[in-house]
Amino acid sequence: MEKFLKKCLHRNNSKTYYRSSIILGFFTVVSVLAISLETVSSLEQYEHLFKVIELIVVTVFLLEYVFRIYIDEDRVKYIFSLFGFIDLISILPSLLGFTNLTFLKAVRIVRVLNFLRMTRLAKLTRLNKYSNRNSTKAREIQTISIRIYGLALISAVAFFGTLLYLIEGNNSLFSNIPASVAWVTLAILGGGISAVNLSPLAKVIVIVLQFCSLLLFGLLINIAGRFIEQKLLGSRSLEE
Repeated sequence: MEKFLKKCLHRNNSKTYYRSSIILGFFTVVSVLAISLETVSSLEQYEHLFKVIELIVVTVFLLEYVFRIYIDEDRVKYIFSLFGFIDLISILPSLLGFTNLTFLKAVRIVRVLNFLRMTRLAKLTRLNKYSNRNSTKAREIQTISIRIYGLALISAVAFFGTLLYLIEGNNSLFSNIPASVAWVTLAILGGGISAVNLSPLAKVIVIVLQFCSLLLFGLLINIAGRFIEQKLLGSRSLEE
């Protein structure tokens, strides 16, 4: 049992690790979507469905948290680490019965970063395995960078959208998380948004958001450049 759990959660060179990271990422995304839709007043009729999703997701996250503590050689280090703290905070409100604390449950969005980290580790391990081979498999693995970029972009939009909703909830532009996400999407794409009516704290967040959008744009150019080079030069780019 312990050997299998380590393969799922620790050994990034195994297929089991990659699959488990995908499964945990799926539940994280489902949880984030449920939390977002729960803030839309017109969807109150689906409250029971949201509660069922919450129960399933919390069960999965709780099992993951317990398993990580069980297999980690330095358990105290994990518990007090950044991702250990995030894992705990993301399930604590529901375990204590505070299901209405959206601002605490929204911390689960940060779990996407852990999912990206796990996927990245698996990607690097597989790339290292195929780096010296002229194979179709190696070329296919290169496209994972594009998928990771897409997830990073979605994570940034969801994170900043939720943050602005929590701070500017009384503002009609941020009446719910989906509306906030739409506003953040326009901000990242340079849609001519206005921050005049925002609070000072929200304006600071918008500045950080725009800085992150520049970083994401630079990353996109880098990934797109490598992808185009790979398609044009074929195996030569891999051999270099």
